[in-house]
Amino acid sequence: MNWLSTVCARSEDAAPYAPWIQLIREFASKAPTQLFYKISGSYINQIVRLIPELAESSGVTPFHPSSIRDPSQEADTEAFERRQFFQALTQFFVKLSEESSGLVLHFDDLQWADQATLQLLKFFISSAVSNEPIIILTSYRELEAKSGENPAVAKFLGDMDYERRGLSIELKRFEESDVGKLLASLSGQRDVSSEFTRLIYSKTGGNPFFIGEVIKSLFEKQDIFANERGQWDRKPIAEIEVPASIRTLIQERVARLDTITRETLQAASVIGDTFNYEILREVTRENVRDDRLEIVLERAVTAGFIFEKKEVEPSKLRSLFAFAD
Repeated sequence: MNWLSTVCARSEDAAPYAPWIQLIREFASKAPTQLFYKISGSYINQIVRLIPELAESSGVTPFHPSSIRDPSQEADTEAFERRQFFQALTQFFVKLSEESSGLVLHFDDLQWADQATLQLLKFFISSAVSNEPIIILTSYRELEAKSGENPAVAKFLGDMDYERRGLSIELKRFEESDVGKLLASLSGQRDVSSEFTRLIYSKTGGNPFFIGEVIKSLFEKQDIFANERGQWDRKPIAEIEVPASIRTLIQERVARLDTITRETLQAASVIGDTFNYEILREVTRENVRDDRLEIVLERAVTAGFIFEKKEVEPSKLRSLFAFAD
């Protein structure tokens, strides 16, 4: 089975279909030239136009972003040309799946995908996936994908859900014990100190993406390092700080929240690093109804900004939350 992966870049200047071009380029860089041409078949001219180095050696005019039109800007008279292009790429990956006894195409950061890429992806799924040994795997951050910042991806996800084209799996936040297991796996050690585990958990709220970014940054700053025995070692806990990249990422994500959720989190932050539902309800009563507050908190938990703490004596403080700082 062959696995190809691409990333949808967050850029207004990205060429239409750029993630698809990246997939073809990844395969072309690894496959023998003869196999590449065999899989391209009768569509070889359309395929190699996307890869300048192959186009030049084949005498085909190289790809230029303007030569493949964004479907949002094309007239009806150009629909046939677009369908031909869609069919060419679809058949390319179908043939590749047959040669590889299966194929996985992974689109990462789908929340930034351009409309052209998504339209081709929808065509591909409806035309090929149900009848061929092909798996389409997409990963995206739900808050950004459904914020409305990129209407094309919100529509795509809505269409896929309505048409029951796929299975959606929500990646849950890790519990503190899960963070310890992850750190042990990454470090190659059987046990990681509870003190360090607690620090990483408190700084990330168990968000797997944040955990990865924090660990990567701590290594870069030498806050974590390999000792003489090849095991992880670290600076004292008091000297370890959350990397600036995480703070920036959180600030950007907060800015994308709707006004009520953002203002509610601001009110909660005044209460403290931890807060309980009853106190927050009193603080926000004038601006947020009770039923709306529950929705706002649920949205903030899903987005990874806060998490609900499990208390030893839940009768004392019901619904205690903490910020993932």
